[in-house]
Amino acid sequence: MARIRPQGSVSWAASPSADVDHYRVYQGADGNPPTYDSPYVDLENVTTKQLPIYGLPAVEGSVIFGITAFDKAGNESDIQIAEAILIDVTPPLPPTDIVYSPDF
Repeated sequence: MARIRPQGSVSWAASPSADVDHYRVYQGADGNPPTYDSPYVDLENVTTKQLPIYGLPAVEGSVIFGITAFDKAGNESDIQIAEAILIDVTPPLPPTDIVYSPDF
C-alpha cells in the first residue's frame, strides 16, 4: 500500500465563547462548500489539524473545509467556511521491470 504524505494542516481561530467543548470539521468535495449534511469528524478542543484528517473520506481535488464549535450543552455554531484547497492523494505508479544482475 502506498504512503500518503501529510499535506499541510487546517487551522482556525478559537471561538471567543467561554463554554466551547469541541469543534467539528466538515468536508465539501468537488469545489462545493460543506453543509451540515457533509461528512464530518469531531475534534477535541483544538484549533489545528494535520491533513489528511482521519475519519473523513479520502478525496482528491478541490476540497473545502468548514468548522463549527459546540458548547457544553451540545449547541452547534454556524459553519465557518474556508477557501478551497487542492488535495492530491494519488501516489505515482511504482517502478517496473526490476532486474537483479550478480556482479561476481
